[in-house]
Amino acid sequence: MGGVIRAVRVPLSQNVYTGSDDHIHIDWLYKYRFVRDVIAPIAERMCAIKPIRYSEILELDRKIREFEVPPGWEDFLTVCPDSQSQSHSDPASGSGADASPPSETDLNIDILRYNSGTIREMALLYVHRHFFARAMLDSPLKPLSTPYASSAVAAYASAITLLKIVRAYFG
Repeated sequence: MGGVIRAVRVPLSQNVYTGSDDHIHIDWLYKYRFVRDVIAPIAERMCAIKPIRYSEILELDRKIREFEVPPGWEDFLTVCPDSQSQSHSDPASGSGADASPPSETDLNIDILRYNSGTIREMALLYVHRHFFARAMLDSPLKPLSTPYASSAVAAYASAITLLKIVRAYFG
């Protein structure tokens, strides 16, 4: 891969790092690294003139799945938020008209969790979409019997996870 897209450095401006919550700083830096190290190579390869080989798709999948998550972020990548930081507009969360409004920190954690959960799944869905379609076209009744079964499973699982995330936050 040429590396033209990845030649951008992390901005060193103090404005970028200031904020009232450490999560915002970590979130910004994590997303920057994810885009630089994972999304940019995916975009570069998927937009190339030469058709992509299935082995390259599997390598991109590995890169997405093995991307290092910051320490303590495992709970941010769960599909459904816990009861403490559940969507505050969700009637099922128990917050009625007499409930106190969510704090800024609660909203920041909700946004962090939503973004962290969706960015990875959308990348997986994007990478596997072509070979998912090939599996469905080659064998509509048994897509898992095709050589592209891994893409069929990955795309399906990512789509389900994205739907669960959207349902958890927007009910």
